[in-house]
Amino acid sequence: SQDWWQRDSNGIVILQSDKRSTQDSWQKIVTTKEVRRFITSSLRAAGGGAVQCEDLADILVAADTRGHYSHGLNRLEMYCDDYTRGTTDKDALPSTEKETIATALV
Repeated sequence: SQDWWQRDSNGIVILQSDKRSTQDSWQKIVTTKEVRRFITSSLRAAGGGAVQCEDLADILVAADTRGHYSHGLNRLEMYCDDYTRGTTDKDALPSTEKETIATALV
C-alpha cells in the first residue's frame, strides 16, 4: 500500500503505519527536508557520490510531492540495492549528446 506516505500543503510528510488495527497504528510527521536528508544519507551509505545522491534525492522527493508515489521514496531501496550490487554506475554524471526543441539524447 502506498497510503503510508503523504504530503500536506506545508511541505510536511506524514508517515503512517500500514497496519489495519487502530491500536497498532502510528503516525509521524516529517518535513520534506528531513526526507531528502534521509534519502541522501541512505544513498551515500550505499556508496553513491555526493552530487549524484543529492540529485537523486531531489528527484525522488519531487516525484512524491507531485503525487507520483511509484517514482519517489518508494524506489529508494531499489536504488540502494543497485548501488551496492554494482548494477548502476553510481559515479556517472549525465551529459546531453543532442537536443532538439522536443527531445534530448542524454
